[in-house]
Amino acid sequence: MINVAVCDDEKLFLKMMKRYIERYFELRNIDYSIECFDSGKDLISISSGLSGFDIVFLDINMEDVDGIDVAKEIRKYSSSVFIVFVTAYIKYSLEGLRSMLSGIF
Repeated sequence: MINVAVCDDEKLFLKMMKRYIERYFELRNIDYSIECFDSGKDLISISSGLSGFDIVFLDINMEDVDGIDVAKEIRKYSSSVFIVFVTAYIKYSLEGLRSMLSGIF
């Protein structure tokens, strides 16, 4: 089973991402579980539970705690969780990549 978290403070986008991910796994007959979070704060509140996810789809631009800080918190608990940054803002895409690479090199 693949455990997925989706985090976005825009409820419409959260719902859309969940549907796209569900469709992807269902068309491929892959067993999955999706947990949705409507804020970065809610996601990081599960602390060590963050390591239970295989993939986290993470909005970068959120009100309470931005996606970059959430990704850093995830990395405190696991280096193997795949983090997929989701953003409508091109300027954030490079920032997200830099923050992830800085932890590797």
